[in-house]
Amino acid sequence: MTDAVLYARVSSKEQREMGFSIEAQVRLLREYAEQNDIKIIREFIEVETAKCTGRPLFDEMLTFIRQTGSCHAILCEKTDRLYRNFSDMLTLDEMDIDIHFAKEGMVVGPNAKSSDKFVHGIRVLMAKNYIDNLREELMKGMREKVLQGGWPHKAPFGYRNIDGPESVEPDPETGPIVTWMFTRLAEGGITPHQLYREYSQSDFKHTVAKSKFYVILVNPFYKGVMKWQGDLYPGKYKPLVDEDTWERVQSVIKKPDKPLDTNGKTDFTYRYLIKCDHCGCDIVAEKKKGKYIYYHCTQGRGPCKENGYIRQEVLDRQFLEALDEIQLEPDVAENMIDKLRSHYQDEMDEREDLIRSLRLTSRSIQLEIDNLRSEKLNRRISERKWRQRQESLMDRLNAVFAQIKTIQHETDSIYPYTARLILFKARAKDIFAGGDSAIKRRVVTLALANFSLSSGTLMNTTNKALHISMKGLKYGLVGQVGLEPTTYGFGDRCSTN
Repeated sequence: MTDAVLYARVSSKEQREMGFSIEAQVRLLREYAEQNDIKIIREFIEVETAKCTGRPLFDEMLTFIRQTGSCHAILCEKTDRLYRNFSDMLTLDEMDIDIHFAKEGMVVGPNAKSSDKFVHGIRVLMAKNYIDNLREELMKGMREKVLQGGWPHKAPFGYRNIDGPESVEPDPETGPIVTWMFTRLAEGGITPHQLYREYSQSDFKHTVAKSKFYVILVNPFYKGVMKWQGDLYPGKYKPLVDEDTWERVQSVIKKPDKPLDTNGKTDFTYRYLIKCDHCGCDIVAEKKKGKYIYYHCTQGRGPCKENGYIRQEVLDRQFLEALDEIQLEPDVAENMIDKLRSHYQDEMDEREDLIRSLRLTSRSIQLEIDNLRSEKLNRRISERKWRQRQESLMDRLNAVFAQIKTIQHETDSIYPYTARLILFKARAKDIFAGGDSAIKRRVVTLALANFSLSSGTLMNTTNKALHISMKGLKYGLVGQVGLEPTTYGFGDRCSTN
């Protein structure tokens, strides 16, 4: 009989109430253990909250496994209950234990098949994609705040955060420092360097680093304009300097932009993708006789004769061999896509059930709101109590609608792009062989990593097959290497355009 620990998790108390039952997870895992002759020696039940970062019980479980010594397995419902990112998977992989995913019918461990490990890695990436989606929703909220004239981050030097649409106001202690800096420099007859020396010798109580001093002087925030995500937005807060003063300061400190020195370097397929195995410097390229491309060590740490000069054609052949080693056979790729399709359908069914449950909840809350309105009209409830209960019910209703929206957003599933990842892994070698310089670089960047050059031979220290960017798959980077759009039975959201 194998000793194991049980791990169950929901992301919030609200999620637990909305249908992700801890009890159901525990019941499933106990039945699984009994059917597979596994002894559960400890259970770790985790309910995360937005107020508390991290997963203390997950960390406690890892410590328990390391200290116990006799525990060789973890029981979990499915992948996204155990992992939140790829780092979690690497941590558990180093512990050399079996992980049983009862609902997915998979055991991942030292003796698992390579194809199972690959599918497992994809699921971990999908768990990370869920976190990324939440971040995207957060960014939407922050953008909306910026559009309304509020600042969504920590107030910059000279301001302090407050509640309200402006989000910030001038700090009575540091605000005058910023105003003095701009006013003094705008008066003329002084350079930024001299201004900083004058500030350092002044009686101001707050110290500003020299590097931050310059950042303040070029930040349009102080004239009432917020720079967010590369764009400028008008703010509702009070500026510390007027437009004219800010522009005069810019004329003092502005420097001409340096032209971009391309020098044809984008033509070099593998430039900066390889390290010298001897000294760790970058491998760079240059043209000889106007047409032959050679790669060599930069020798940035002193003379290095380990590799000498190597032709690009030689590296082409070696990268082709590396891609051949990770290439999936067509039947294996198709089998993996079939498994993904099955899991996709199961997940869609679960989400549809949850959405139906949430919609019933919203109707129930709406009925309470209607009844409350009737009570108010019939004067069976005071104005104050009506407003309190109305506000509470609307908060609950908005929370339900927000969760429905989040789940519907999740249905733009990563599974189709995962299928594209598998297809890419099955065709990477052929795409590379028939591609131009840009395509070859894209394939190598997507599929391989951590290459070094040792005596003219490529050494691959890490396989990057599972690290392929899901964002890249979703927004067309894989489409750039020649894969045609296809749905694979995952719906109609798989276009690379």
